[in-house]
Amino acid sequence: MEELESVNILCPVCKKVYKIEISKEIIEGVSGFPFPIIAMHASEEIGKIHTLLVYLDESLKCRHIEHIDKRVFITPYIIYNPCLLNVYCHK
Repeated sequence: MEELESVNILCPVCKKVYKIEISKEIIEGVSGFPFPIIAMHASEEIGKIHTLLVYLDESLKCRHIEHIDKRVFITPYIIYNPCLLNVYCHK
């Protein structure tokens, strides 16, 4: 089973803390810090998704969060090459 690291982030929009988990394999492959990841979660409003650009340092502490107030589209390149996309669904 894959080893995961947990990170708590505060959504600047809904002001709730969410836990995200990142595989150690991804962390080991980072070329520099802080490194960006995209985190998404459903808001309390039905049909609303908050997309966040999160920067983590080498200790996996959040250094900056930016709310992306746009739709996020997954391109056909990713759909046809899913091994290039790391998706984690945390309920």
